[in-house]
Amino acid sequence: MSDNETLDCAAVTPYLSPFADGELAEPLRSQVAAHIATCDDCAAQLERIRTIDRLIGSLPHTAPSAGVYERTLAAATRHASADPHSVTRERLAGGAELRRRLRQIVAPDQAPSQSDDDSDDLSASRVGGRAGRRRPPWVAAAIPAAAALLLVALAASLFNRFPSFPRQGATSHTTPNPASPLQQTASAINALADQLAFAPVSPTYLPAGASAPRSGVGPQEQVQKNSRYLDVTWTFASGPASSLRLRELPSGLGFDGYAAGNAAVAGPNVSTRLQWALPQTSGWQPLTPTDCATCLAVGQTRAGMQLALDARPRGGASADAVAVWLRMVSLSLDAPYKPLGVRLASPSSSDVLHYQATVSDGQGQTWQWTVSTLGALGQQQNAQAVGRGVNVTEIRNGSTGVRLDNSAQVFQNLSLPIPPAQPPHSVTQPLIATSDYLAAGELWNLGGGLFNLPDKRTINAYDLYWADAAQPEHIYVDATTGQAVALVVTPSSESKEHPGGLNGAQSFISTTACQPYIVTYTFIEYLPPSLDTATLFSLQPPPNYHPGVVQSAFTCQEQ
Repeated sequence: MSDNETLDCAAVTPYLSPFADGELAEPLRSQVAAHIATCDDCAAQLERIRTIDRLIGSLPHTAPSAGVYERTLAAATRHASADPHSVTRERLAGGAELRRRLRQIVAPDQAPSQSDDDSDDLSASRVGGRAGRRRPPWVAAAIPAAAALLLVALAASLFNRFPSFPRQGATSHTTPNPASPLQQTASAINALADQLAFAPVSPTYLPAGASAPRSGVGPQEQVQKNSRYLDVTWTFASGPASSLRLRELPSGLGFDGYAAGNAAVAGPNVSTRLQWALPQTSGWQPLTPTDCATCLAVGQTRAGMQLALDARPRGGASADAVAVWLRMVSLSLDAPYKPLGVRLASPSSSDVLHYQATVSDGQGQTWQWTVSTLGALGQQQNAQAVGRGVNVTEIRNGSTGVRLDNSAQVFQNLSLPIPPAQPPHSVTQPLIATSDYLAAGELWNLGGGLFNLPDKRTINAYDLYWADAAQPEHIYVDATTGQAVALVVTPSSESKEHPGGLNGAQSFISTTACQPYIVTYTFIEYLPPSLDTATLFSLQPPPNYHPGVVQSAFTCQEQ
């Protein structure tokens, strides 16, 4: 049988039982697995075999009473020494004498009943005519021992045939569940790998309720390896999509069966709904299947291959809900799906929100801004701006405030209105509702470890990457408390927008309230209150500062 030979049902049927027990060697195992993945009848027969194994494994099991082995040998010795020159041959069909002797061996303290004695006498009368037949003494001694060994051999054979049986003297394990759709998918894809010119990949996440995959290699006609593609489809009884289809193609075919862009998602948000990426990946872009104009699809270009994933929406499902499924499954092809090991918690309202940002007036002037606030509405805040030859700090505490010129060591008392320096809700929301972003696949867990933050702290955390942000962006979740403690952005030269997506840029109005400024947030964290908190928001000027007029760091532009 060649490695690439395709098996039919008649050829596969004899191998279903050893396949269920994991006894087949390669390449036969892969050939059987490939057939099962595409044949409902053989898959159903395999499931019946596994069901029988599970039922047999769940039966109660017993062990012989203590000392049965010693009593068996002792009985053999007694019968051999009673009459060393003769032995009565007993038929298993009669059974009475055999039952009596087995009872003596296994349960020696139990008295025989009258009916048993009568039955024994009747059995003896039936065989009395043969009492004169003689056998050597060793035969008499061997018969009971041979019977015991036969029982042991039979039990061992059953245990070897059904590996789910609990072994005597070993830890009992429950019968494993049938392979999950993810495991079935990986097996099916691996079984087809030899027919493809590229190394296929398997998802590490599927939405709940996925069916067993239907997989195959196309096109229908016989072609060279470099023209073949892989098709895998899952169906769902519920959820926003009725089916998901994964197509993996060699790079020479491009996105065969798909067109660029996505007509099913109209409007300006199409680029953000169906566009995401993880670090060191080429990213996913919107596509449209040529055979399904209402389907949502995304594609990715890799070295040597193309990946396309599309979803058929269920009636009434929103495009955003379908996009969540596409995002989760597609990203699991880029990096393993890793559930968090902690329960997420929102930051406390008593924590200090600290962030760094770049402020631009749109005229080529920029300032570096470092801000700390306390309270849900930033009733206490300390904001320092450095740039254009100035170094100014504004402190707000309740209804009053002070502005410090740190270069000239001058301070000026302020009164309301003093605009809060709290970041917009869209900026801080991922730190507060991290679980929602994680469930939607917008945050992808890259794993845990020790990470260095821009404020020089080292934390033990999980690194959650924001897959559809405009710039590389990480949210770090404390590995002990489960609290999202920091958001770190790596600004790119191509994009000047802050985290939150392509449409997330926000405006900051200066204390003079006359000119909007664009703020790019690069680092946001939550810190527990400390002994320095009171000093941070104190309106008392530092020593050696004297009263005067202090200009705002962000000067007003002519309208």
